[in-house]
Amino acid sequence: MDSEMLMTSATTSDISDNVTAAGRSPYDDYFAFILYEVAVPLLYGVVTVLGIVGNSLVIYVIASRERMRTVTNLLLLNLAVADLSFVVVIPPSTAYVFAANAWPFGDVACRLMHYLVNVTAYVTVYTLVLARTPSTRSSSSRSSAT
Repeated sequence: MDSEMLMTSATTSDISDNVTAAGRSPYDDYFAFILYEVAVPLLYGVVTVLGIVGNSLVIYVIASRERMRTVTNLLLLNLAVADLSFVVVIPPSTAYVFAANAWPFGDVACRLMHYLVNVTAYVTVYTLVLARTPSTRSSSSRSSAT
């Protein structure tokens, strides 16, 4: 019984030696470093690369092929341009903020970035609504004709 008590108190004191004044262990700081300064920027980098490649391919295919220039595909082209402008600016700057814990680009760039987020969100939503509208009209006219 005494050896069990001694073992428990030794383990508790070892753990309390590793806890900082703020109540955090060094493992918490290491985990936060790996998560916020390594993993998140890497994931944003992957999103940026995949977004640039995917949207560029969509733009290339629609712009280079004459038969791809339908109303729906032109709306998809608009969506790809909006997504490309988003993916080129927002994830890299957000990854930099996570990695450096600072915003070095100034107040004007911060305001422009928030403006770009809102504009691309609206463009995306309205483009998807417009892309859905022609198919809704054509299917309702087909069903009323029968």
